[in-house]
Amino acid sequence: MKKKTVKSIVTAAVVVPVVLIGVAGFSCKLNVVHYELQSDKFSKSVRIVLISDLHGSMFGDDQADLINAVKEQTPDLIIYSGDILVDNMPNISPAMLLSGLKGLCPAYSVAGNHEVRTGNKIWCKNLFNDYGVVMLEGLSKTITINDQTIELCGLEDPMIGVDEFAGQLRYFTQYKPEHFAVLISHHAELVESYKKMDFDLVLSGHAHGGQWRIPGLLNGLYAPEQGFFPKYTGGVYTYNNTTQIVSRGLVKFYMLPRFFNPPELVVLDIVPK
Repeated sequence: MKKKTVKSIVTAAVVVPVVLIGVAGFSCKLNVVHYELQSDKFSKSVRIVLISDLHGSMFGDDQADLINAVKEQTPDLIIYSGDILVDNMPNISPAMLLSGLKGLCPAYSVAGNHEVRTGNKIWCKNLFNDYGVVMLEGLSKTITINDQTIELCGLEDPMIGVDEFAGQLRYFTQYKPEHFAVLISHHAELVESYKKMDFDLVLSGHAHGGQWRIPGLLNGLYAPEQGFFPKYTGGVYTYNNTTQIVSRGLVKFYMLPRFFNPPELVVLDIVPK
């Protein structure tokens, strides 16, 4: 065999796998992730779909791929954990998503940093309300889903202001739920604050999965507020009697393209223990 031919084969053997890995790694195909949480406070199952950090990303024409993915899960409750809207661009893609899911099931949201940065809290609240989504502004609300009582609470983004955010933290630290209690909070990394609270479940996002991941080796390269090599990037974390589920989010590009970190739709089944 000629040396030139051998060199070409060796080059192809190196380059082709690298290209394939790169293509697979940078894929932005929507990934649906399922979790299950057992609770002795439930006698029937409740399915929650968690949507976080859309940041204007599109999934199919008029968000059809994302809308259909949510509908296929037949959720009992939809939670939007912040940064569904974007402060510096037209909010066409969020409106498409909210419109497509309107009336599917009860839906609740909290403000992430981008909702706060619009500078118009009332406009954000009205936009969500127009599509049947209740925005929780540092408040608690008791709801019934499948005959199960849930105390749903919403902690707004720290950007609402130092005093107001501190007041919400105090309120939820002193909050003593009687039923299964869920805290929706955009920031994944505020774990030390969550540890002082009495919630069964915390739902959050913001970390975008750490942007770059190497499964089994690197759980995330960078996340807002956590910096390089963040700890709370996506998945399930437990402390005290609390389970925290962090969505890796839907944004396709944030400072860096995603790598081995596809956009994520979270499905959580809370089942009787």
